[in-house]
Parts: sequence; structure tokens; C-alpha cells
Amino acid sequence: MLAILFSGVLYGQDFVTTGSYNLKVKDNDLKVSLFKESGVKNSNYFEPDYIIKKTIEMSGIYDKAFGIDSSVCTSNAINIYIVKHSTLNSKSMLDNWFYEDSPNRPQPGEYLLGLYNYEDGVNKIYISDSRYELRSFDLRMAHEVSHLWYKKSCKKYSTTMSDEKMAVLFEKYVKLGVFKWIKVI
Repeated sequence: MLAILFSGVLYGQDFVTTGSYNLKVKDNDLKVSLFKESGVKNSNYFEPDYIIKKTIEMSGIYDKAFGIDSSVCTSNAINIYIVKHSTLNSKSMLDNWFYEDSPNRPQPGEYLLGLYNYEDGVNKIYISDSRYELRSFDLRMAHEVSHLWYKKSCKKYSTTMSDEKMAVLFEKYVKLGVFKWIKVI
């Protein structure tokens, strides 16, 4: 077990390191580490090889849709955390990432299924263990990987589309399979 300071919010939570991988995506040599929070429902957790496969696949699709260039606005370190639904949606976690009237903050009855954040020199993707089915997990990964490449490729300087709008659009393209024949920008 690994106790991690997780945005100052989850200090003392136990995580198991489930894998560490070196990946090459375009000109980017990535170091991807996977973590699973203790207590994550095993039936709702995908094996590390599947998570890495989806990270690579979604990165390739993102490149086809939006392009991945050699601009580097973040490091090549990526941590992917599979966390309990209750952890990701705790008040302290939400307060850490969203101000009270943020338009992206989940409203009562809404829940986060995933989150991307860049902090301490590391790209961090958090995926909830809730309501998993294969397609739902793939779409969560698509959405969060879009945030990763938007930030990493400095897209805010080269497009008028916001990070969240691009992630939602990318998720829709993956869902519909549109990426197979169209380049978005």
C-alpha cells in the first residue's frame, strides 16, 4: 500500500501501484503510472494493460481529430488513479478543484466520473469506479485523455475552443466513431 498526498485532500488514502509504463505517442516519451485506491470495487476496475491500451488508443484518435504537436506545456509524467466514486465526489475533493459557483462543478444529483488535473509537474487523471461498463470506461478515458493532450499540446494558444468543450466534442466523436473519417480542426 502507498499513502499519497493527493492534492492535499486524500492524505492517508491507501493506493496500490498497479503498473508503470513507458509509452511513445508521436514525439512524446511518456512515463505512465497507474494507481488503484484501496476499496475500489474489483468488478469495476479494469486491468492495467487495458487502461494503457485505452490511453494509447485515445491518444491516437485525439491526434487524428485535433493533432498532437511537439509543443510541450506539461511534463511527460502521467499518473492515472482509479478511485472510489465516493472519494472523487467528496466535498473536500470538489472544493479542491472547483470554486462554489464554477460552471463545471457538479450540481446536486450530478457526479464526477473522471477528472484531469496538472499539478506538481505531473499530469493526473482520476477515474471513478462507479457504474462501469466497457463503453462508459472508454468514454471517460476519451474525455480525460482529451484534457491531457489539450493541456500538454498548448491548445489554449492555438484554438478558440475551450478545454471542456473540446473534451466533450472528442468524447462524442469517440462515441459515434466519427474519428475514423473526419479531422475536426
